[in-house]
Order: sequence, then C-alpha cells, then structure tokens
Amino acid sequence: MDLARLGIARAGLHAFRYGNATIMDGLDAPTRVRQDRLGHEKAETTLGYTHAIGEDDRRVAGEIGNILCSSLPKSSEVKVGKQVPAQ
Repeated sequence: MDLARLGIARAGLHAFRYGNATIMDGLDAPTRVRQDRLGHEKAETTLGYTHAIGEDDRRVAGEIGNILCSSLPKSSEVKVGKQVPAQ
C-alpha cells in the first residue's frame, strides 16, 4: 500500500519504526518488548530508536509553534486525537 493512498505525508516507512519506538517508551514498555517488536538482535540498537519527548520539550515546542504559526489554534487549545484543520 502506498502512503499517498493512505493520505500520509511522505516521510518514509522508517519514520513509523521511530514513532512506534517512541510511543513504547512513553508507555514504559520493557526494552525486551520494544526489541522484539522492532526485530532488533541487540538492545542497544532498540534504544537508539527511542526519541522520548519530555513535558518541557512539549511545552517549548508548543510555544515555538504558537510563535511561528500565530494564525493556528494555540497548542493548549488543540485536543489530543483531533486534527487541526488546514488553513
């Protein structure tokens, strides 16, 4: 299946692996579970896929987004799971 047919911006399928690893990190999934799901032989490889984002990072990213995209709703106004309409 191609990304365009799914309505997904072209970021490469590898981005899904990184996203999956980061979500598992947020869920505090055991390293072995992450390793098995990603198909890695070594735990070190799996840990390299995790790009955890803490609350401070989210806050700063949201504030930068608010500055750069002042015409869009503020990050605090956007509910998780809802898509912001394109303008």
